[in-house]
Amino acid sequence: MTHLDLELKQLRSDIIEMWNLVITQLYKSQEAFERFDKDLAHEVNSNEKRVDAFELKVSMDCENILALLNPVANDLRFVLAVLAINFDLERIGDYARSIAKIVAESKSEFSKDSIEKSKIPDMYAVAIKCSLTRWKLLRKKTT
Repeated sequence: MTHLDLELKQLRSDIIEMWNLVITQLYKSQEAFERFDKDLAHEVNSNEKRVDAFELKVSMDCENILALLNPVANDLRFVLAVLAINFDLERIGDYARSIAKIVAESKSEFSKDSIEKSKIPDMYAVAIKCSLTRWKLLRKKTT
């Protein structure tokens, strides 16, 4: 296995770990919102630093692979796909944190009417769909 192969394998592992963390964040923030669980909301807010750290690490690893190892063809496409996925996952993590922050700072539970009007459940559905789409793209690029 070449050095490039090892770096790509590690990159794949890191982006999958990041994806798992972001999906967990998303589901926890949704649960915190629906149940008005301030403890869970605080947990999501605390874990956001891990998502940000993953985003920086993956970006730097992609830059290093591009600059130092000169990938071509499929390897290059994979690295570019990971960069796009990385950006989207970090943004999804930010959205999860933002909603959790609203829960943590709210003084009372949200009414069912305000939840429906906010369209937040619809936003969760879109974020989850986007994340799963990226996951499928990553799986396709690595098989």
